[in-house]
Amino acid sequence: MCWVLWTARNTLLFEKRTLTPEEIATKAIRLAREWINAQPHKVSTTQGISQSRRTHQIRTTEDVIPICKSDAAFDTQSKRTGLAWIIREESGTTIIQGSKPQGSVNSPLVAEALALRAGIIDVVKLELSKLRMLSDNSTLIRAINNNAQVKEIFGIVKDIQELSSVFVEISFAYVPRSSNVEADRLAKLSLSASFVSNP
Repeated sequence: MCWVLWTARNTLLFEKRTLTPEEIATKAIRLAREWINAQPHKVSTTQGISQSRRTHQIRTTEDVIPICKSDAAFDTQSKRTGLAWIIREESGTTIIQGSKPQGSVNSPLVAEALALRAGIIDVVKLELSKLRMLSDNSTLIRAINNNAQVKEIFGIVKDIQELSSVFVEISFAYVPRSSNVEADRLAKLSLSASFVSNP
């Protein structure tokens, strides 16, 4: 992290370019993951479990691809949004879910992009190597998959692509709103709570 802060400082001094906190954090996470992956893996021996059973357990873990659904609720008048994400195993068991309110958001598309990025950051913290990311915003998914330069979410999409580099396997897909009701409900609750705590 110190190295990333140092290079961000140098970028400001010598290139007159300011990096956002999200860009700095994203770069730090990516470099930390690269360093961890470059370390030699220790071979551990598990007593009391047969070799065939251990092999089966490892294969099952590697084949599992967690699913993260994200959504956002946006209030046009206040420019506030509620962000939400739910990370599950393929079986449907919830690994973790999160939500948070955010102010000064310009549009529903920006809100959706922020929610997706927040979900990926949570998955990176869990150190999962594979992910299927689902959103009910087709414009956002197209921008990520086709590297389309949508001006209002350009920076956030770049953050998402940077974060994606830490995964062994990651995909982004559109999901109909009817299949994303839980993340939608969580986002709306987060937005409503923001008005209660900060009217």
